[in-house]
Amino acid sequence: MIINEKTTFGELRNSNSSISQIMPFIQPTSKGNIVEDTIEHYCDEQAKETAFALQLMNDLLESNKAFSDKVYDNDAIKQSPDKEEVQISYFETNANAPLAIIVPGGGYHKVCTMLEGVPIAGKLLTNGFNIALLRYRTNQKGVLPKPLEDFAYALKHLQNKGISINNYIVVGFSAGGHLSGSWAIEKLGYGKYNLPKPKMLILGYPLLATWIYDEKLKHRDQLTNDEIILCEDTLNNMLGDYTEEEINLYSVDKQIDENYPPLYFIHSKNDELVDYHGAIEMDKKLNEFHVKHQFRLLEDCGHGFALSFHHRETVQGWMDIALDFYKNIERLENSK
Repeated sequence: MIINEKTTFGELRNSNSSISQIMPFIQPTSKGNIVEDTIEHYCDEQAKETAFALQLMNDLLESNKAFSDKVYDNDAIKQSPDKEEVQISYFETNANAPLAIIVPGGGYHKVCTMLEGVPIAGKLLTNGFNIALLRYRTNQKGVLPKPLEDFAYALKHLQNKGISINNYIVVGFSAGGHLSGSWAIEKLGYGKYNLPKPKMLILGYPLLATWIYDEKLKHRDQLTNDEIILCEDTLNNMLGDYTEEEINLYSVDKQIDENYPPLYFIHSKNDELVDYHGAIEMDKKLNEFHVKHQFRLLEDCGHGFALSFHHRETVQGWMDIALDFYKNIERLENSK
């Protein structure tokens, strides 16, 4: 199958090509409905890059250099039916290449793989990484810590398939940035599940300081109705009926210590969904504990720009800068 910007998602689903096998897990939805649009219309400024990535993913699937599996076995799914939606999709360019786990966002309401997963996969595959796209549990009240368990079992599944997870990075966006940032906290993520610590994180407009939403709601008379709904929905999706202890536990900035992995992250001041002050607080904590990192604060790029090749000059090529940071970390480690 030849995939281009004019290809529709219906054509991808109904084709005889291998990409149709994973469409149920990467298919975009809008208000619960399957999107039938063209790649060009739905993906807008990332259409070319998304079509390229889908073609590459399809070719790797057809060459038996990729797979897409449920993370949990049938017994686990029988006991907890929500585990059926958890999926790991793996694509390999070189058996010895480093691994990147991509964690799309979606407000813990859904997983926006087509916008914040597929084009990122294409970028990383062409930059020498093998990649794994994680689909984790969402759309339930107080979903945490279930997505962290999903992350752990996804890594174990890769391990069981003979894939090395000793040298992996995590690339997360929005709520997926929160999940990625939380995974890098030893007591919440990798350490709790006796798995290796990620070598580095790359986070786009991540939700980091959960406490900010709680603080805002304590002064709801100063908020618009839309702002109140956003704060309430965010906390409800993440924590449900929460305690202050849970708020602090799942505020990534409050859990930083000197063991946190190197981090590149980017945010915009006019982000309408995730408060950028969380990124500023994160930057302060990383400086306090002397964690290697780069933080880039933009002025007017909003939320959900993903790779944003054409959206704003100020954000073009940000992933290349992040990957340069990764290469510098590699050089420093190799020179020791």
